[in-house]
Amino acid sequence: MGSAHAQQCVAATRTQCRALTQYLTLVGLTALLVGGVGVANAVKSHLDRKRNTIAAMKALGATGARVFVIYLTQVLLLAGIGSVIGLAIGAALPFVIHRRAASEQAVEQAAESISRSPATALRMARMTKGKAAPIARPITDPIPASSSTCVR
Repeated sequence: MGSAHAQQCVAATRTQCRALTQYLTLVGLTALLVGGVGVANAVKSHLDRKRNTIAAMKALGATGARVFVIYLTQVLLLAGIGSVIGLAIGAALPFVIHRRAASEQAVEQAAESISRSPATALRMARMTKGKAAPIARPITDPIPASSSTCVR
């Protein structure tokens, strides 16, 4: 029976590890979205700083479309490089964490400690039985039957 309980604990722990991995993936995607807003603000700031350069290019005869294509190419190139690096790190990190934190030995140790927790709590309760002050005094005066509002 102990072995079956330990196997159930191991299975439950694995399920929780999978749920944690999915949750962390969701958190990572949310962070990616928030990062996208930050990148948009950084691009706007970059273009604001390059306003004099853009004015010089237009004064030398560059059309608005040409300036737009130049800066769009720069931004897309940097965004592509940053996205590839971020996706590679984001895709690899859950597997690295899972491999380190949820090795077979760690899962078995967690299941073993979980199965021991109720027994430890019972032992502690027996040791302190009668030594702790009661939280509330017991009710000794019941409600009289005549004052009951229940339908009989």
